[in-house]
Amino acid sequence: MRFHEVSEQAERAARLGRWIMDQTYKIKENHELANKMSKIGEMLCEYDMPHGTRWNDFSNDEKKLVNECKRIYEKVNART
Repeated sequence: MRFHEVSEQAERAARLGRWIMDQTYKIKENHELANKMSKIGEMLCEYDMPHGTRWNDFSNDEKKLVNECKRIYEKVNART
């Protein structure tokens, strides 16, 4: 892989991160959750990039939220 190429893992993480950030607009009352999801989405967009986010950079709670969002994302996209 060359320095300007993006790994498949980074591409999948960025796609999930953008989807998570899009979901924050649907949250009307729980602003804390919306902010947390926005932060996680941004971290995923930088995941596995040079000088970017690594899995160890996520807290245990953030990892649980990422996994739950990924499960929902895959379920939603399986229908389309």
